Formats: sequence, C-alpha cells, structure tokens
Amino acid sequence: MRKKLFAIAVIFGLFSVICSLAFPNIKFENQPTQVKVSRKAKKVESPKSKPKKVKQAKAPKKEVAKIWTKQKDQELTNFINTWGPKINQKYDKFDGKNQLKTYAGSSFPDDLAKATYNGQKLQIAWDPDLKQNLAYHIVAIFNHNGTHSHITYFFIIKDNNPIILVDNNSSAEKIYLTNSNNKELTDFYNQLIKAK
Repeated sequence: MRKKLFAIAVIFGLFSVICSLAFPNIKFENQPTQVKVSRKAKKVESPKSKPKKVKQAKAPKKEVAKIWTKQKDQELTNFINTWGPKINQKYDKFDGKNQLKTYAGSSFPDDLAKATYNGQKLQIAWDPDLKQNLAYHIVAIFNHNGTHSHITYFFIIKDNNPIILVDNNSSAEKIYLTNSNNKELTDFYNQLIKAK
C-alpha cells in the first residue's frame, strides 16, 4: 500500500512539474514556487520577484451635510418675516451685495471691521459658503431700523456651531457686538443649523 501511495505521489509531482513547464501561466494550489529552466545554462533558477502594482480602492466619498444651505437661508428668512411682525419689527435682510444701513449710521457688513465682542477685535466677515479662514462666518444679517434705534442680528457659524450676535448701538463709530438673549430666535437658529 505504501508503494502505491509513493508511486501516486511521484506521478502527481512529475505531472505538476510537467504542467508548470508546459503551461507557465497556470498556478496550482500548494505550489511553493514556479521553477524556471534556462535553456542556455540548463540550471534551475528561482523566479525573479517583480513588484506588483496594486490598485488601492478609493474610499467612497462621504456625504457631508452642509452647515449652511440656500434652503436653510430661506427657512431663516421665513422665520424672521413671521417673527418680526409679532414683536412689531420689520427686518431687512442683507442680500450679499448692497450694504444694510442702520439708524445709527453704520453699514453692514463693511463696518464689521470696527466691531468688538467681549472687548476683543474679531475675525469676522460675510461668508455664507464658510470658505474663508475666519473664526466667525456670517451667513445672514437682518436689520430693523426703529424710530430712534436699530437692532441688527448677525447669524454666525463659529467652529460649526450657531451663534447670534447683535448690534444695537446708537453710534456708528464703535460697534459692540453682544450675544442675542432672544430665546425664540436662538432656539430656532440652533435647530436650523443642527438639522440635516
């Protein structure tokens, strides 16, 4: 029985070698290396290892929800247009081109260069696309000019978080921005920014 098994193993081994020489592109399982016979030197050489270029699969692009979109801008505008009349105020919106003029004489967003917040100058600008290298990205500005005063709301994204800053100074010389303390407005804006 051992002789038969040995004979079968030898035949199978010879068959594998003959097939690998006759069909070099065919790989057999459990074949440790491919043997190459050189016709000139008639000696056995180990195959040269060629580095294979492996294509790396590109990671699928993740859909990143935009923090500020045209739809969110419209939702905020709709909210201001219903909220303002409830408190007897009419708000004008900055259109991205024409300056908003306040009762105090300031023009926004240009006069933001004079603005301070908590006694500090700000890196702040109109940037609804959130592309500038700023701490405070203004995505919307609404202003109400009253009989003897104004109130201007700056809707801001800072570190991907919503903030509403307010200017209601009586002078255009210095602009002191403060946090909005209007709960209804801040709650709406927070929900809007966090919505997907």
